[in-house]
Amino acid sequence: MSNVTLYPTNDKEEPRNYYLQASFDLRDWPEAKEVTDENKSICWILRTCGNDTIGILRDTQKEEAQKAIKKSWEDNEPGRAEKAKKARRKYFIQEKKLRGEQLDAEEIEILNEPRVRKSKEEENKKDAKKGSKAKPPPKKDPKKDKKGETQET
Repeated sequence: MSNVTLYPTNDKEEPRNYYLQASFDLRDWPEAKEVTDENKSICWILRTCGNDTIGILRDTQKEEAQKAIKKSWEDNEPGRAEKAKKARRKYFIQEKKLRGEQLDAEEIEILNEPRVRKSKEEENKKDAKKGSKAKPPPKKDPKKDKKGETQET
């Protein structure tokens, strides 16, 4: 079984846990990309034995990390998720229009909505509320000439 790997955890205080990662290589069987009578009944059989309790759980670390990232984006910029949802909807409607499909009144209205962009003033106000200050321009070095080369004295 070359496509199954056990990964031990590094936690020395708790009993040793293993993560089972199993994959199916479609290069070995490219016809399996689509469900057919031949492959619709494929299943995994997992047999285990041990001296202690064995638990089989789904690893959700990646999903939780992605949710945390999205939440931080929303916390930093409230309304971001709703704007993204509207932008995706508008994109799919534009694709539908390019394919020549008929649009309903609601879709036409969405396409005709003007795009709302942040102005520099809004960004500056937001920065001022957070207490951040704009960076001052870099100080000029009196020892350097116009080309940025050091003058010899």
